[in-house]
Amino acid sequence: MWEAQVTPVGAIAHSGQVIPAKRPRRRGHSAPHGQFFTLSTVARFLWQVVDLLAPSTRRRVIDLAAGDGVLLDEGCRGGWTTPTDAFGLEIDPEVVRARSGGGGGHIEAGDGLLDSGAQLLDWRADVVVGNPPFGRSRDLLSDEQRRRLETETGAPGLIWGPKARGDDGTFTAPAGSCRVEALFLERALGLLRDGGLIAYILSDGVLSNRREQVARDWLQRRGR
Repeated sequence: MWEAQVTPVGAIAHSGQVIPAKRPRRRGHSAPHGQFFTLSTVARFLWQVVDLLAPSTRRRVIDLAAGDGVLLDEGCRGGWTTPTDAFGLEIDPEVVRARSGGGGGHIEAGDGLLDSGAQLLDWRADVVVGNPPFGRSRDLLSDEQRRRLETETGAPGLIWGPKARGDDGTFTAPAGSCRVEALFLERALGLLRDGGLIAYILSDGVLSNRREQVARDWLQRRGR
C-alpha cells in the first residue's frame, strides 16, 4: 500500500499582509479555462514546505496545470528540482508558446486531467505540484472533457464525480457538479511513486465545505 502526502497551500503571510495564491494573467492572455497564474512568492513558499516535509537533493516533479511555469521555474531556481526532472502540461497552447523559457523544465500543451503527455507515460513523480483551476466541472470543462471523464478508463472521477457511485450503484453527484480541483488531486495521486508528495494550492471549499467531505475521505484513505 503506497502512501502520499497532500499539502494544500492557500495564502501566506508576508510582511504583515496576506498574499493571495493566484495573480491575474499577463495582459494579452484570455482565461478560457479559469486559469490564474501563481505568484512567485507563493511558488517559493510551496517549495519551502515541500523541502521541509520531504528533504531531497533531487526530485522528479510534475505540474498538471503548469500555466506560465512559475512553480517549475521556482523549483529549479531554488535547487529543489532540476530542469531534466521537471515536466508540466498546460491546456492553453498560447501560454506554452508564449513561455519565455524560464529554466523550469519542459512544458507541453495538453490537458492535465486527460492527456498523458510524452513524458508522463514513463514517469512516476516524487512530487506533483500545482495550482489547478477552482470550480465546478460544468463551468470549466467542455462537453467533450466531461464525456471523456465519464467513459475513459483511467480518467479521474472516482473521488466525487462522473464515476463516483453509491452503494446502490447510482452516481453520488451529477457529473457536472464535481469540483475540478478534486479531479486534479485524483489524477496527481495516480502519478506519484510510493511515498510521493502532492503540494497543491487549493480553494477553501474542497478543504472545508461539508459537500466536499466525500473527497476528503477519499484522499485520507489513499494518502496521509
